[in-house]
Amino acid sequence: MSARHAVAELAAIWRSLPVLVGSEWPDLRARLVPEIEALVTAGTDDERHRRAGRVLRPLMSRPRVWDLLKDAFKSDVTRASDPGVADEADWPALVGLLNAAARDQWINAVFDGHPPGSPFAVGRPCLLAFTIDDFAHAEAFKAAQLDVLVEDDRKSAELRVDVLSEDPAGAEVRAVRTSLVVHRGRPSGPGTADRALFEVTFRRTGTVALMALFSLGSRVVRGMHLAVEVSPTGGGEVRTDSFVRPLTTAARLREPDLTLNIFRAGGTSMIRLTDTSSYQAEIPYGLRELDHLVRTGRTGLRSLLRHDQGIGEYAAVHASGIDIPEDVYTEALSELAKSGFLLFQGLFRGAKSRDDLRNIGSLIQRAMTSRGRRLQVVSDGLHLPWDLMYVADSCDDGTVSPEKILGFRYQIDHIPMRPSADPRYIDDIARPDDEPGVLLAVNEDIDRPGDDVRRTLVADQIDYWKRHGPSAVHVLRRKAEVIDALSRPRPSRLSYFYCHCQPRSADPDDCELVFTGYGCLSLLDLRAIAPDHLPLPAAPLVVLNTCDSATLTPSLYQGLVPYFLNKGARGVIGTETTVPAVFAADWARRFFDRTLKGESVGNALTAVRHEFLERHRNLMGLFYTAYCEGETVVRGSGSGR
Repeated sequence: MSARHAVAELAAIWRSLPVLVGSEWPDLRARLVPEIEALVTAGTDDERHRRAGRVLRPLMSRPRVWDLLKDAFKSDVTRASDPGVADEADWPALVGLLNAAARDQWINAVFDGHPPGSPFAVGRPCLLAFTIDDFAHAEAFKAAQLDVLVEDDRKSAELRVDVLSEDPAGAEVRAVRTSLVVHRGRPSGPGTADRALFEVTFRRTGTVALMALFSLGSRVVRGMHLAVEVSPTGGGEVRTDSFVRPLTTAARLREPDLTLNIFRAGGTSMIRLTDTSSYQAEIPYGLRELDHLVRTGRTGLRSLLRHDQGIGEYAAVHASGIDIPEDVYTEALSELAKSGFLLFQGLFRGAKSRDDLRNIGSLIQRAMTSRGRRLQVVSDGLHLPWDLMYVADSCDDGTVSPEKILGFRYQIDHIPMRPSADPRYIDDIARPDDEPGVLLAVNEDIDRPGDDVRRTLVADQIDYWKRHGPSAVHVLRRKAEVIDALSRPRPSRLSYFYCHCQPRSADPDDCELVFTGYGCLSLLDLRAIAPDHLPLPAAPLVVLNTCDSATLTPSLYQGLVPYFLNKGARGVIGTETTVPAVFAADWARRFFDRTLKGESVGNALTAVRHEFLERHRNLMGLFYTAYCEGETVVRGSGSGR
């Protein structure tokens, strides 16, 4: 253990320091922030170690804080050098993480005139206020670096706040003021103009759940659950948990044409559609029912590579080539449309779907005829394969069209919300002088699928990156090389995996990447050698050109995608099902041809899908799903806009 681990741990617990330190926190914070700023300016690892000691020393006299840090830092903070420097995670990335935590503004939720612990009375209106401060109340959650939402030429931005009662019989909510102002570099002022206010009247005793959503334009950027204990005799406890959208400069570049927000509300899930207005409904299906719907929706995609559909050898055609004969394409499109139609119908027009949910389905269908081409799906845990949904009144073979498949009709940005304790910030504006490194992890056995079979899919990709990539391309072939690279990561803008991914059980968390020589690296191994709290330097885009790397289900948001997102990746691209090696290599060349020239990830992914469809009658572009802001860039020669 070393000072690096202590810095990482301090960043992780920063949001808890006001509670751990108590009333002396404002004074202690005033001492720590300048030391952290000095740590940021350190130019060598030795200097960073010394300055980290100056940050940590004031915390040693705080037992509740030091108990959490001392195991991470067991060395003398006065030492001039750290013998573990070469063996630990990237110093600048950890320092940046701590600096982001220390500069945070906080969104606070407070019931005005209601001291903590005093009872909430049934039938008596209470005023719920939201403010942005540089400190945390007891009922608060962190909004990391909110000022990134402010445009460069402006001093403030306005968030819209909506408060909903998750149990309509538990409370009535009346909006008094729905705007909350974010100022660049400073918290809200003391006046009411910077506060969002809501009158809440509780209608029963017990636990009443409220949901607050914070939106910039049509995009929800923060959410907060409040569980209020209502009792006539005392208590008055307010518990919170929250979720955040990863803050990136790309998030403010372009408004989507249509936004879907899916979030937990008590024991169920809610869906909210926003275009020029907002519409909300409960998703009345349990996780097992949704899992079944998702499996149904993926049936058509998986059928492209199976021989059990009774329609000849079209699976072999997809597995071995790029150009698809017209009759094979027609049958494949019919299968995709049928499974996608059953998924959409089952969700929005199933037996349990109420009128408000059916209405959202109708609005999505109506939007298919509009000019908008960008759909954004933001979720705090419920993940559905929206790209595969077929939106129509019926699935008649005579009228089947790829333009009725959401993934062909729209550029779809899948944006997972994260716990609010994750203070990540990513600069997604490409710079002309930005020459990112690339980590390329491959399985050369893909070029040797049989004793007498040789091909050059992997060799060609290595050659591609040597010719087209930046000067720093690190090729990893063996498991040991991958372990070394991930446990001691170098700064890179892209981490690209072209290898096998095989499940060891039905649990997405129980899978392994397979490298040259059948070197298997399980996800559990990854979490041990490169744990989540040590961020990837430079927040790379991670591309998993492997089989089943993005097969998320509503009941299990686990696997490789959330692992890399939790480590601070700016985004992850994964595959929905098994991908033929020939197609995977061709897809990669076309995708990177675009992104290395500065095209955004969302544009490139959509364009490559249509390129395969229109030039080759190939539907397999739907195999790939991006979990990031669509405006994310890998490298560019301009603004990235």
